[in-house]
Formats: sequence, structure tokens, C-alpha cells
Amino acid sequence: MAKKLIEPQVKYTAVCVNCGVFIPENKGMVRDNRHYCENCAVLTPVVKTSILPPTGLLKMLCYLSSLMPIAGFIFGAIFYSQAGPEPKSFGKKCFIMMFIGLAMMFLLFIIMAVTGAALGSGGGLNFGEGYY
Repeated sequence: MAKKLIEPQVKYTAVCVNCGVFIPENKGMVRDNRHYCENCAVLTPVVKTSILPPTGLLKMLCYLSSLMPIAGFIFGAIFYSQAGPEPKSFGKKCFIMMFIGLAMMFLLFIIMAVTGAALGSGGGLNFGEGYY
């Protein structure tokens, strides 16, 4: 009597969107939430889209608004994560402008605290009411 060889059961995880072949577990590729077999993954080009930074007057307005820390962080995070040197450079400059804005806000806070302490009625120069 001949013995039958028991073949291991293969688990399939998905079907290729191009050719319809069943993709075994730990094989194939997922790109843009679509499953591709090993053959189709080689043939399918990777399309990378990037957001181009603004130019001209709009670029200057973005730099000026980047002085506000929240806007600078948003512009920097959006453009620095893009592919290509131009958007990365723009995002880096927005981050720099954000840090300059933070430094200016901190310096203004220090100046206001010092002048408030000096000109306040609790001490320093007595410019309060009744001291003419």
C-alpha cells in the first residue's frame, strides 16, 4: 500500500489586484492598501506625489505667518515631510522662522515682566496715582 504524502496547507492572505493570483502568507507587497503578488509588485511603478511649496508673495506670507509658532509648525511639518529638496528646504525655513518667533515672544515676555515690575505701584518707580 502506497503512503500518501500530506502536503502542508498554505494560507492565503489576499489576491493580487493586477493578475488575480492568490498571495500566500508573508509574500507579495502592499502598496496604497492594494495587494500585489511578487511578479506584479516589480512591474507596478511607485508614484510619489509631493506638495510643491508656494512661490513669490505667497511664499513671503507663509514665512511671515511662520513667526507664529503654530502656523510655523504646521507649514514645517507639511513641507518637510515631502519628497524632494525644494519642499524640504521650505519646511526647514518655516521651522527656523517658528523658532525665531518663539524667541521673540520669550524676549517680549521678559521685557514686559521687567517693565511691569519697574513701573508697577508695588515698587520701583512710583508713577502711580498721587505721585505727581
